[in-house]
Amino acid sequence: MIRERIVGVGRRLVRRPPVPPPVRLVEVRPPNDLLAGRTALVVGGGRIGRATSELFLSAGARVHQADVRPGLAPPGATEHVVDVADTASIDELWNALGSPVDILVNAAGYQPPVAAFVDADPAQWRRTFDTNVIGQMYLTQLVGRELKKSHTPGSMVLIASAHHAITGGWPAYSASKAALVMFMREIALEWASSGIRINAIAPGWVAHPDEPHANDFPHTPLGSCAIPPHYIAQAALFLCSDRAAFTTGSVMYVDGGLSLRSYRTAALTDRADPHVRRFDSG
Repeated sequence: MIRERIVGVGRRLVRRPPVPPPVRLVEVRPPNDLLAGRTALVVGGGRIGRATSELFLSAGARVHQADVRPGLAPPGATEHVVDVADTASIDELWNALGSPVDILVNAAGYQPPVAAFVDADPAQWRRTFDTNVIGQMYLTQLVGRELKKSHTPGSMVLIASAHHAITGGWPAYSASKAALVMFMREIALEWASSGIRINAIAPGWVAHPDEPHANDFPHTPLGSCAIPPHYIAQAALFLCSDRAAFTTGSVMYVDGGLSLRSYRTAALTDRADPHVRRFDSG
């Protein structure tokens, strides 16, 4: 936990040993008919995608789970293998669905290896944008085109990041998430008259509680811990349900207050802290 201590006329930030989060971590189950009769495509089978598929299934939706890696879909979901950086692979997925989709959650993402920008590989930038932006745009277009053709309302959620608006030492990743958010805002306006809603979620650091350092992350003001993925899934459920019928073009932050920090409030940490991105002065 980071606490402020007044020292003379100045002040400094002192890191204290971790304490239990001041919030009670609970998993709230939705009514099992909240998404009844709806068909969802959840792209990305990692922490957020898997948690979202599980929650949507419990809310009564038919779920298609897609990821570049097989074996990640939860029981009850229809699994597809797709590389969202490849539009031909997305076409194969679309042809294999077999039923209309009225909910889309784009949770696939790629973060290039951490490196100083002067040493960064342009091929990694392209892969980052192909996965985090172009593939997401193409999937959104396919789902939206079908919804508009059938005059069916629908809802979509793009998983962005708190780093679409704050720096994190990942230029390509942060830039891709910023592009994704602006794309979302443009299409939310264009499709609003068709009853198609599109929103974004901006998570902070997400990890299961049993992962290394998940319970000791001082840069998250609320709890000094990682955010369990089911909290992102809960936000996606709200945005995709009729409870958010008048919500479109929004960015919902689920980052524990991470984006509230500035250079004046950032924690002073020692050089051994594994969470801090260090830059040399050369």
